[in-house]
Amino acid sequence: MLRKFLLLFFSSFFLGLSGSNIHYGLTFNSHAVNQDVRTSLNLTPDMPMSFSEGFSIEFDIKFNPGVQAYGYVCRIISGDDSSFDIISNINAKKLNCVLIDVDKALSNVDFKISVPQNKSDWSKMKIKFGRDNIVCSINDISQTIPYSFKRFDDIKVIFGKNWDKMFYSSDVPPITIKDVIIRDIKKNVLYSWKLDKYAGKKVYDDISRREALVENGSWDIDKYIKWHKEISIPVTERYAQIAFDSIQNRFFIATSDSMIFFDMDDFHVERIKTQKGSPFGAGGSSQMIYDRKNDRLISYSLLYPDFILYDFAKNEWSGDKLDQRFAPAHHHNRFIDVEKNCLVTFGGYGYQTYKAWMSTHSLDGGDWDIEDMVDSIAPRYLSALGYLGEGKFLILGGYGSISGRQEESPKNFYDLYELDSRKKTCKKLFDLTFPKEPVAFSNSMIVDKDKVYALAYNNNRFHTQLNLCEISLSDGSVSILADSIPYNFLDMESFCDLILDEEKTMLYAILLQKTHSVGYSVDLYSLAYPPLRMSDVVQKVLPGQGRDRSFIWGLLSSLFIIVFAGIYVILKVKKKSAQKKKEKNIVPQSEVLKKKTTIELKTPVSTVKLLGGFQVFDKEGKDITDSFTSIVKQIFLYILLSTIKDGKKVTSEKLDETFWFEMDKASASNNRSVNIRKLRLLLEKVGNLAVVNKKSYWFVEMGKDIICDYNEIMLLLKKVKEENIIRIDLLNAILDIAQNGALLPNLNTEWVDSYKSEYSNLLIEILLKSISLTEVESDLNLQVRIANVILLHDNIDEEAIQIKCRALFLLGQKGASKQCFDKYVQDHQRLLNSNPKINYENIITR
Repeated sequence: MLRKFLLLFFSSFFLGLSGSNIHYGLTFNSHAVNQDVRTSLNLTPDMPMSFSEGFSIEFDIKFNPGVQAYGYVCRIISGDDSSFDIISNINAKKLNCVLIDVDKALSNVDFKISVPQNKSDWSKMKIKFGRDNIVCSINDISQTIPYSFKRFDDIKVIFGKNWDKMFYSSDVPPITIKDVIIRDIKKNVLYSWKLDKYAGKKVYDDISRREALVENGSWDIDKYIKWHKEISIPVTERYAQIAFDSIQNRFFIATSDSMIFFDMDDFHVERIKTQKGSPFGAGGSSQMIYDRKNDRLISYSLLYPDFILYDFAKNEWSGDKLDQRFAPAHHHNRFIDVEKNCLVTFGGYGYQTYKAWMSTHSLDGGDWDIEDMVDSIAPRYLSALGYLGEGKFLILGGYGSISGRQEESPKNFYDLYELDSRKKTCKKLFDLTFPKEPVAFSNSMIVDKDKVYALAYNNNRFHTQLNLCEISLSDGSVSILADSIPYNFLDMESFCDLILDEEKTMLYAILLQKTHSVGYSVDLYSLAYPPLRMSDVVQKVLPGQGRDRSFIWGLLSSLFIIVFAGIYVILKVKKKSAQKKKEKNIVPQSEVLKKKTTIELKTPVSTVKLLGGFQVFDKEGKDITDSFTSIVKQIFLYILLSTIKDGKKVTSEKLDETFWFEMDKASASNNRSVNIRKLRLLLEKVGNLAVVNKKSYWFVEMGKDIICDYNEIMLLLKKVKEENIIRIDLLNAILDIAQNGALLPNLNTEWVDSYKSEYSNLLIEILLKSISLTEVESDLNLQVRIANVILLHDNIDEEAIQIKCRALFLLGQKGASKQCFDKYVQDHQRLLNSNPKINYENIITR
């Protein structure tokens, strides 16, 4: 009974990604690479398996095409003199099962096999070893070998390349395997490797957590977490126009004199010089879209009523480019309402103003019908649009201002709206929380039932990266999926979009960006759909796991009560001992707080945020940041920072000298009084927060109901500094706050620099010291968190880069690790005009 309970517990607890829409498995590197980097899966790297009367092994296998396709699928070895070999030769369309005993073949049977036509073409293979015979089967075809192993107490199982001293081989066939199961003679499952998750080079079975070793493997599940660069197409023009045809799976790049066609089924590129005409010209406000109903490309501009149409048969445009030096709506969103046969656009930027225009234009001709939605949604550009059907669409975030004027407090928006182009309506769905840094979005997003996907990037940097976000439409929670894509954002000279190929279940990211040379490029990246989090494919291993199952079951069945009672007593004793123990730099803690991958969206109330940017929420949770004029905001921050940092009070003379130095004393005093009065009225809305003056000294009084991230983190940092102790609970609390961004990154004025510098230096100093904590050394994800926070403040910090790259590599995220280092090299060259002294190979091998 106990055995059945534990089997059920471990099987359900360690359940893998077995959903029918997720393709997983281990693909073997074969003769296409040299023998040093071919794949091996060793199920018995440290300890052979032992069975009493016999056993069986089964697995799913897919035979992939290859020029040289001969090799060992698997060698099942008994002792040092017998083996059962499964040998594949896809070119000969056969698979052989060979029983060897002391170099002599006792039996050799073959099966017919073929290359699969699609992802679902798997074969089920089963081998049953009894005392008198071996039964081999592929799908519904079985054959019996009238011999078997002499002994079952020393069994080794190795797929692909192996180093066994008597049966070594480097001949590896091009195959993919998954769902490897080993049973005893009574058909009870002993071990089960799904091969849907992994832990670096190790993978653990789902029953007893027996350790297997993988060398040079290619995990199919990685296609859901790692963007793959398919192609980079150079273009010479700054404002090339891009469109996508979801019916025939192709996208187009139009320049002033050429058309580039890219077939996404066979990845064929064709560049053709157009016979006549050209699309709308420079300016970036014009865009191109594919009209699937009429099978044509439409180049359009909000400045002109007429479209310029591209005829595929004639390879010509219906008109010539027009001068758009004063374009009104750069980076607007667009879609075609097929039922109404009209083009719909939203938002954009031009003439130093942001737009909230909802514009429609019949595909049959006519003029633009422009509805300004400024009363319902703040003007913006760099937003993402997701089409819902029937003229309804979602708008996610963007960059703009409440008034639409560029000079009036522009900022990033983190909200989600639903608009109706037919009814001209707009309603707000959510306010979203995006931590760390400013974020803008790809031109399109993918709507999938109760969630949407969009690409997000820092629009405050040139060297940035695209991260795929999943946003729940039920509660607005945000998750970051997959790894990232390098992206050079240069406002009007860059563009990114996200598209979904539903038939191939693939996401594509299309980037138009400035290259390191003079020109531009259009880059295409692919990711299997649905995307996963990086953590979804990392197999979690608990301490003590990886031992042979027979040992574990024996121990558990005989000592279950004693062991668990003993563990309980030991933990209680250790906990008391840890509380009494004092060390200079390390205070262990039994539980490590885990980082949340999903951000719960709670409306901030009575909150002042300084990390990641200035933001204030009143007692009702309303964002009143825009009510602070530039001078009022700076006065407030000047007094607040002085009060929080070291309790210093600011004199009236110091305020006058800082903000009104060019005025005489009377005028400066008058200006100070007026602006302080405005500030106090605003702070009354926030709650128990006030600017106080006593004897010409100014300071901020803050009630317990007021939340200020800078105040909270400074208290934590001071506590660590004073006690000279870094506790793991304090470290996690510091990281939770610090990950939201640098101190006032958008405020660039001389007086604030010292506060920024001192905060960054203190934070980095403490975080670097925390690396020596036992809990940190054993938690790779925590190391990545620490490095990420340090890099927010210093993106070329050598120690942080080494910590992050090595941790990601050991987590199995080798692509993300290398990408992180490459970005560091670029930033180092750009900022210091020199190459870094460290190299990637030394980091991952130290």
